[in-house]
Amino acid sequence: MNSLLKLRKLWYSLHSSKSCLANLSNEIKTVSKFHENNTLKNYDKEIHLYTYGLLHFMLLHFPKNNRQSNRQSNREDPRPALKDLKGKDLPCDSMLWGMKIDFIGTDRLIVEELSQPKLYSIYKIQKDSCINKTGSILTKGNGHLEVINPTYQATDSALFVADYSGTISKIYSIPYNHIFDRDKWKTTAMPIGHKSLLFPYFIMLNDSICIATGGELNSNKILTGINTQSGEVKEIDFPFPGFSTSANVKPADFLVYCDAQLAKHPSLPRFVYTCRLGRFVEILEMDGTSLSRRIPLYSTYPLYKPSGNHRTIEDGCLRGVVTRVTEKFIYCLITPYTYGESLEKQEYKGLPNYFGDTLHVFDWNGKQIGSFLLDKPTCTFCVDPSDKYLLASTMEGEDFVIRKYVPGLN
Repeated sequence: MNSLLKLRKLWYSLHSSKSCLANLSNEIKTVSKFHENNTLKNYDKEIHLYTYGLLHFMLLHFPKNNRQSNRQSNREDPRPALKDLKGKDLPCDSMLWGMKIDFIGTDRLIVEELSQPKLYSIYKIQKDSCINKTGSILTKGNGHLEVINPTYQATDSALFVADYSGTISKIYSIPYNHIFDRDKWKTTAMPIGHKSLLFPYFIMLNDSICIATGGELNSNKILTGINTQSGEVKEIDFPFPGFSTSANVKPADFLVYCDAQLAKHPSLPRFVYTCRLGRFVEILEMDGTSLSRRIPLYSTYPLYKPSGNHRTIEDGCLRGVVTRVTEKFIYCLITPYTYGESLEKQEYKGLPNYFGDTLHVFDWNGKQIGSFLLDKPTCTFCVDPSDKYLLASTMEGEDFVIRKYVPGLN
């Protein structure tokens, strides 16, 4: 089991919601060497090779830039004192093979699977106290209703899964009431021939508009809106922080700021942008594909500079936030340590150093309404749609476990 535990830790350092492209080439090399001596060596090889190639393409086809990043680490407003929050592990009727979890509806979970025939498992929550596996969905491949590298968005009624193979090529809409009936799934082909370099991270703003991270390489915009009905692809006026013109934007800036999480409000045309480096989080309100309002939650920019054909993360750079949203609130789990500290400290309170235990909660006007210290660090989490409780993924020894917390906000 020690080798499995090591593989799990390596995998989540690369693929968890806290991972970033900042050191992707080194992490891929590490994982690849480890895979050579394990039976899981072919799992996800295609996306490892593709992303490694994408990183080098972007950095080799643009002029080198030896400047220091002009971003400054902004001071954050003082946060309220943390309240201790104790949790309990939920019993599960089968072994968990992944840690990325989300609610689908009010009483089911989707759990990412590692090294299994199916990519995601579905679990039923029984009286908020135990979870039972009911089935699995999606296989890896190029065939009908298969995916190369999936990312997903869980809404109140359907799961949207994007297939990423150099760009977002198609999106599956999977209704929760027919989640195991593939005949009821809907496939939406994405427009082709546009000039935008799209990253895997997306949301469906409504039935026809998809918003993804990425943009044209000669632009200074972070986000792109895609109308799946008309085929229009349009930049969203959300520029790289600190850069007023596209002439200042370099490939490293795309690799940092487009490696971001997007979390949509369940019913309104607004979402949260969370950069995976620094501590830069904003609420964005939309009018179609036009940005109408920005509300900052955190404003500490990533600290990095180009170095040869790579960009170098500075030791003082913060390591991001994991964001989840409900109708009322925005939940932000803080990743501990600076980048420099994380190189020296491989663990945080006995768990991998990308696990966190500090949780801040905001309303959709940007007002902080709660701040909690979990009794055990977690890799990622999800929140009950009614805000009654949250479920967090963590580890107990060599096993993945799901832990329940009741913050008392509803």
